[in-house]
Amino acid sequence: MRVNLAYGLGHLAIELPDDRTTVIEPTHIDGLVDEKATVLNALQNPIDSLPLLEHISPDTKICIAFTDLTRATPNERIIPWLLEYLGGPSDNITLLNQLGTHRPNTREELETMLTPKIVSNYRVLNHEPENQDALVQVGTTADGTPALLNRHIVEADLRIITGFIEPHFFA
Repeated sequence: MRVNLAYGLGHLAIELPDDRTTVIEPTHIDGLVDEKATVLNALQNPIDSLPLLEHISPDTKICIAFTDLTRATPNERIIPWLLEYLGGPSDNITLLNQLGTHRPNTREELETMLTPKIVSNYRVLNHEPENQDALVQVGTTADGTPALLNRHIVEADLRIITGFIEPHFFA
């Protein structure tokens, strides 16, 4: 059996024995008809909770954590819709790039991920895992290792974590 495997930006054709080969094809599922309306509806009508806006006052410090360039999250769509729902620019909103231990993203990369308008009008920060001043110890693990979180997340009154769920190839 001839199988075309995705390889780099193209494909690699290989021959496999028919009696030892099974090909499993994904089932096609149509996308959302209106992504923005779906996101806004989820914010306004969450499962077993009040609408997000009912958790916020004018003084609420909000930290929105978003995935970095290594993840395929459509931040350029989700984050603007979320900020629009929250009412637009505010000194109380911080956007935190969830880098883990990846390198910081450049301003140009952040503009690609979030749009130039958002980068210009909001406090957008890269997580700094090596900067002890940017971290807060929130406890210790069973073996005594300090549990450290980003200071902006810890000090926020409201934390909004965006992203998507996928298996990690190292896990």
